[in-house]
Amino acid sequence: MTIWNEAIIPINPFSRPGTKRQLTRNIVWHYTGNPGATARGHYGYLGQTLARQDPFDDKADTYASAHLFIDPTESLLIIPLDEVAYHASQANPYSVGVELCIEPDWSFHPATYERAVQVGVELCRLYGLTPADFMRHYDVTRKVCPKRWVEHPEEWEAFKAEVGRRLKNKGGAKVPDWTDQQWNEFTAALQRLYEKSVKSELDRPVLADYTFVEKAYKRELTQDETLWLLGVMFARSQRV
Repeated sequence: MTIWNEAIIPINPFSRPGTKRQLTRNIVWHYTGNPGATARGHYGYLGQTLARQDPFDDKADTYASAHLFIDPTESLLIIPLDEVAYHASQANPYSVGVELCIEPDWSFHPATYERAVQVGVELCRLYGLTPADFMRHYDVTRKVCPKRWVEHPEEWEAFKAEVGRRLKNKGGAKVPDWTDQQWNEFTAALQRLYEKSVKSELDRPVLADYTFVEKAYKRELTQDETLWLLGVMFARSQRV
């Protein structure tokens, strides 16, 4: 089954800067705030209306976008996942933005919700994440978005739980089958490497992102991430 369709908007200063992202550690969820509008409608707005703004006129320019838009009929990718989208301020460089379209009564259509769950599972599998890595726009900037999930946090928790259940059933990103002692020793080594990196105590800092240490503490590092980190640690031990 195709999780999403693609209709990529052109590179432009206002909605798709074309800047590459080097890290994905969160999925940020939004609602469009535009009752009755569709994913294709937002594709047209962001790819044409915003993209054609004149930066030299007297009008205030708008900068906005997200990677994926979801409505009852489709999930639509409009910005490549490895690029920056303008959706959550300081979180833009390390997150994927997903917008849920809303009905005329401001609710989520059941089909939109179902597609959102499927997209959540696929993004978790793609990036080795879990629903613990999901954030609402509200969690980043305190903007009331998605409004339904801010006003009814129990529904937000239920959404994450459903993604987690399906991810587990589908055999989501696997974590190492280690004992507590092995996890503790590996996490302690990562913590030391991180501290030396951020304190510039190494000739070449190699682990300046605390995300991996945090995931190790939570026992959430995937096998692929663990293999990469072991390679980094081995290379450091050999001064490569």
